[in-house]
Amino acid sequence: MTSCDFAIGQTIPETFPAEALKQAALRAIDRYPGAKGHLHPRELMARRETEREGVSVNPEHIALMNGSMQSVALAGQALMSAPGDLVITEDYSCSGTIASYKGTGLELVGIPVDADGMRVDLLEQRLNTLPVKPKFIYTLPSYQNPTGTRMSRQQRIELIALAARHDLPIVEGNCYGDVHF
Repeated sequence: MTSCDFAIGQTIPETFPAEALKQAALRAIDRYPGAKGHLHPRELMARRETEREGVSVNPEHIALMNGSMQSVALAGQALMSAPGDLVITEDYSCSGTIASYKGTGLELVGIPVDADGMRVDLLEQRLNTLPVKPKFIYTLPSYQNPTGTRMSRQQRIELIALAARHDLPIVEGNCYGDVHF
């Protein structure tokens, strides 16, 4: 009997065209435009995000990544000062994010989630009792992994306001933002 692990999004290794990908990568390396990636895909992403999220996005503020986990890891590394720094997450979060942040030395502080996403009221209480200021807030507001909740617009506005009051950046995981039924 064949089994499939649906816990994480990955292909079946035997079906992946590794040699074709290798050859394509070798051709692309010679034409790679620098640290942010090709301008045209960044322009397309900026337009898509502007239309989907309703805020103006500059393509110069976009860097193409090797998947969502690379961006999550880089954001954590960029915002931490030293091992032991705190990061706010939902009580339940993506296993890859948890492993990435713990692997770089970040300590996670979980906040409960309800049907509207991260409980911002409880986050405020928690921030007032922490011994040190966290480095950032990490949240998956659109189809939170693993609960599947979608943060309400009101909850998002409250989270942004709270983060601004506490001078905390928000790192939003939005790898499921285009998954609508």
